[in-house]
Amino acid sequence: MTLRATNLYIFFKRLPYLILFVVVYYLKGSLIFPANELLQYEFLLGEYISWLVLVIYIYQFLYLRMITYTITQDSIILKRGVFTRTTNYINFYRIKDYRVYRSFFARIIGVMEVTLISSQRFSKSLTMTGIPNSRLVENLRNQVEEGRRTNRVYEVDRG
Repeated sequence: MTLRATNLYIFFKRLPYLILFVVVYYLKGSLIFPANELLQYEFLLGEYISWLVLVIYIYQFLYLRMITYTITQDSIILKRGVFTRTTNYINFYRIKDYRVYRSFFARIIGVMEVTLISSQRFSKSLTMTGIPNSRLVENLRNQVEEGRRTNRVYEVDRG
């Protein structure tokens, strides 16, 4: 099963950049320099800043859109990146704890944030953001127990 953040979540998560683009684009440079001074340069500066903000918005939208979480029989595979792709693997039997977070905004649009704490060296935790509400944690919990039984892994707490 492959999961990714919903488009609605990604849009609202980066909405401040879009609002900033619209504000800067329509105001151009009138707030940067005093009126009637360097009019041509302030217009160009405002134009460049607004387009830079739009490029940042598009990049971050693509970055969040390109994050995928693939759940296999024995692990979770996280792939992320626009130009350079990074892949992380977390084995189920190494998952120690789960956390589900639903902010007010996330509940309105029907998404959640799931954080998995693991005992791996390089991937201590994995946060899956913008995932549609589902029984994902219950399914993961069952797969973790099955992975621990299969690999004969027992958790020992040092107190």
